Amino acid sequence: MKIIKGRNISQGIAIGNVHWHRSNVLVIPDEQVSDQAQIEKEMENLQSAIDNCISELEQTRKLVVRHLDEEHAQIIDSQLMILKDPYLKKEVKELIEEEKFNVIKAFNIVIANYEERLSGSQSDYHRQRDLDIKDIRKRIVHYLIKREDYINKQIQEPSILVSESVSPSDLFTLDPENVMGIITHDGGADSHLAIMAKAFKLPYLSGVEDLERIDEDEEIILDAYKGKIIKNPVSKTKQLYLDKLRKYELERNKKIELIEQTKDGTPFGIYINVEFINELDALDRDSYSGIGLFRTEFLGLERNAFPSEQEQVEVYSEVLDKIGDKPIVFRTFDFGRDKFIDMLDMEMFHVDSSYQDWGGIKLCLENPEILKTQFRALLKVSSQRDLHIMLPMISNLDEVEAAKELFQEAQQELDKKNINYSEVKLGAMVETKEILENLDELASSVEFFSIGTNDLAHFILGTSRDSDSVTHHYHPFMFKAISGIVEAGQRNQIPVTLCGEMGADPYALIGLAAVGIRNISVNTSSLASITREVKNIDLKKMENLDSLIYSCDDPETVQSILIEYYEQYIGKNE
Repeated sequence: MKIIKGRNISQGIAIGNVHWHRSNVLVIPDEQVSDQAQIEKEMENLQSAIDNCISELEQTRKLVVRHLDEEHAQIIDSQLMILKDPYLKKEVKELIEEEKFNVIKAFNIVIANYEERLSGSQSDYHRQRDLDIKDIRKRIVHYLIKREDYINKQIQEPSILVSESVSPSDLFTLDPENVMGIITHDGGADSHLAIMAKAFKLPYLSGVEDLERIDEDEEIILDAYKGKIIKNPVSKTKQLYLDKLRKYELERNKKIELIEQTKDGTPFGIYINVEFINELDALDRDSYSGIGLFRTEFLGLERNAFPSEQEQVEVYSEVLDKIGDKPIVFRTFDFGRDKFIDMLDMEMFHVDSSYQDWGGIKLCLENPEILKTQFRALLKVSSQRDLHIMLPMISNLDEVEAAKELFQEAQQELDKKNINYSEVKLGAMVETKEILENLDELASSVEFFSIGTNDLAHFILGTSRDSDSVTHHYHPFMFKAISGIVEAGQRNQIPVTLCGEMGADPYALIGLAAVGIRNISVNTSSLASITREVKNIDLKKMENLDSLIYSCDDPETVQSILIEYYEQYIGKNE
């Protein structure tokens, strides 16, 4: 029995066999075709995939022209030229007819031959074409593999996923239903994979240095409570963990009591962050006050394209039906650079620094139809609903005013068609360093604040989302900034909700309550534990705790103070 250490990202336990995921390794099905009718069907599928890719690339080209210039957009032209080349389809068809390969295998072989011709070249031009072909291969196979005819999921049975790194789109491709847990080298507590793991209630360990010691198909125990992986567990240890799993399952299925105030009677709202609709299926709607953050980006990540207005209307309606009359905050598309790259899945975005600033409200304002379409979809489902819209990554007031103009245009377009909608409140996500200097002006332009601690830490502290949570959640600068946001909300009489991962940290939550936070929105997997904690918080015993936090010089000292308070006043009562 061997122990490998890692860092807890999403708590839980999994016992199962390992599935190694090698990034950028495509799984190609081996099925063969048997007659001419099948060959024609395969070619129809290829044409459909090519048409989808061309449409997607043409949309991307428009984004590049608006954000950068025609020169950068010409990089996409070379991919469009390859896709429109009739010889590509001719070679694929000949290979299918001669070898009876399915279209994915035939296309992969043809593209591999193209790559081989370019791979040895010293020419910059040919190296760029090699990147183009790699992108085309990924995109076409993505569209083909999604067809039911060709589905060959990389995880055939429930397994523990092991990889150097996993992107959100990887998790969709691998089928989350067969992922029992995740182990990676890269990735932090505030990463987008971490958010997804918590949404799916998957145990997740990161920062594992000895990944190669974990073998394909071997049985392991993943303990994401104690930050360890147990290889070759003896029967006694395995039985111990099976008993723990049963116990945790019973705890998870317990009804969560709706709490709306702290132990001393101070009003305190507990909302949930939602990324996927099926998260709501496992929750009693009476266990939370509402949805404080609904992330709409998954609609794009699942489709690898921006969703249509009708697709959005259907999804938003389904969410509203599940939560009844509870309030909900929809965040407009927040395709940060990492999420946007995952969605577009193009090599050029990884290697070109010109795309560093893409994302948030800026991306949508530069492509106003994307935002206006989303506004129309949300307005259409707003009738008789307590629906709010939040604008992400606001850095200046001009962005808010531009978004409000598009919102008014969307309203006017619906008015012309006599489509009913309710009054919808617009709010801002406070998460950039620039906007902290204009909080009062921002408060006069919106109707509520939401604090995004994940990105706020990045902008204030200069750290990445993959940084250690101690740096993010306990830094005195973070508590000072959050206190300033709360005070601005109070001065301008608008509500403030904190919806970053910091709110789900049991020790950080004590500090947040001390500096004035009275509404939090947490991931669904943290709802039960955070509800129990809020029930036991006594704000009368927190006098001067905020000043004590501000006087600290480093996050480690803040953490030790909050842990001590937790153990003295909270832990023994839970």
